[in-house]
Amino acid sequence: MNDTPETLTAHVGYAYQLRQSDRSISRDHAVLEQPLTVGRLVRKRGDALCRPRRKFWGLESVNDQRNITCPTCVARAERYGVTIRPLTTTGPWYP
Repeated sequence: MNDTPETLTAHVGYAYQLRQSDRSISRDHAVLEQPLTVGRLVRKRGDALCRPRRKFWGLESVNDQRNITCPTCVARAERYGVTIRPLTTTGPWYP
């Protein structure tokens, strides 16, 4: 069963770490604007492509022009045809 809309969009979100420092390896993730269900992969609106939002210590949407740096999010966005777009304050997804 596939409950995924035909056009998937996402925006960039930054994952904070609990004890963030200059040496922390943090990533920018693809945050879904619609739910995604493909086989066993199930993501809700607001989840990153690589893992659910609840598995992050902090996942904040960013409104600047960043690239996704999470390799899993990049691979899944290409595989499932997810369009990454800038976050807007007037669209359906504004936290």
